[in-house]
Amino acid sequence: MSAVSAVLDELVGPVVQRTVTGERHAGGVDRVCLRRRPVGSVSSVKVWQSGVSTTLTAETLSTAGGYVAELDPDDPTLLSGVLLRRSSWSTLCWESGTVEVTYSAGRYADTAAVKGSRFHTAAVLTLKSVWRGEEDTVGVVNDFDQPQTAIPTFMVPRAARELLADQLDMRGFA
Repeated sequence: MSAVSAVLDELVGPVVQRTVTGERHAGGVDRVCLRRRPVGSVSSVKVWQSGVSTTLTAETLSTAGGYVAELDPDDPTLLSGVLLRRSSWSTLCWESGTVEVTYSAGRYADTAAVKGSRFHTAAVLTLKSVWRGEEDTVGVVNDFDQPQTAIPTFMVPRAARELLADQLDMRGFA
């Protein structure tokens, strides 16, 4: 993953889908909020109590299950990252103990699918901005153009932030 991709992922959540394995959450709550959002799919949900795990099945419209993953209200092809504990078509609190989830987080299946999207445009703007700041410090070293100072790994221009404003991940901000 490039430095620009990592910065955009921090701002708006994963852009390209990747698997998050065994993310753990404390039980005893009314909902589990996955850390990497948006979510493409949930592979497995386990509840651990006293060293014993129970694997839960997803609830569907026709089958009662142990959990339901809420849809993303802005994009019904994705999940919001909120899991509710279910039993016999009713919502419960999660048991005390540990909830362990494996899931796929991100908006696009691969980098080729990102091309032409506003996320791609934001990445290009960011890369151009970073390089523009280094143009005056480029010198010739052993027949190659090289920046004379380190290129910063964190610099997102205002235009890129405004392009992605409705996607900014504001969890943890007051």
